[in-house]
Amino acid sequence: LDEPQRWVAWSAYPEYGLADHSNDSYVVLQEGQIYGVSPAALREDLAKLAPMLFDPRGVYRAAIVDWLSRTDGEFLLIVIDKATGDIAILNDLLGKLPFYHSCRGGRFVASREVNFVTRMAPDRSCDRTALIQFLTLRYCLDDRTFYQSIKRLTPASILTIRDSGSSTTGDKLHEYNLS
Repeated sequence: LDEPQRWVAWSAYPEYGLADHSNDSYVVLQEGQIYGVSPAALREDLAKLAPMLFDPRGVYRAAIVDWLSRTDGEFLLIVIDKATGDIAILNDLLGKLPFYHSCRGGRFVASREVNFVTRMAPDRSCDRTALIQFLTLRYCLDDRTFYQSIKRLTPASILTIRDSGSSTTGDKLHEYNLS
């Protein structure tokens, strides 16, 4: 997708899962795999799911969580509302595919590769808490990365980008109770 306000690119080998489920109202791009559903049924599901991702009141939250909980796979969905230009990014229940994002100065940059975001993000200040977490646990917790301005999309989350990147909101839809 190459437009003046948006650019979406993909870089991978040909056998890797990438699908376009776009319709008249939404651009719907899927990276990764969704298992156990036919392409036609998946296209129908995603056509119903797409408008739900943009509901600011969250009345569809339970329906989105239900869809995530019964969908097997490792995937990332990028949905663009053709009428408004708003973007919603949804990942799978376990967040198996890493996705990094930064929003500074009205510019939103995101990628599956953190190095791409670090090159594009203006602020590369170190997140000292993330560094301590990594040195202690060999992993950064929650949405932290080594950089203060770059976050990782947590599992089962929607990231919404409005007004060409000047407004972003994240919403974690589900968290496992491991107590």
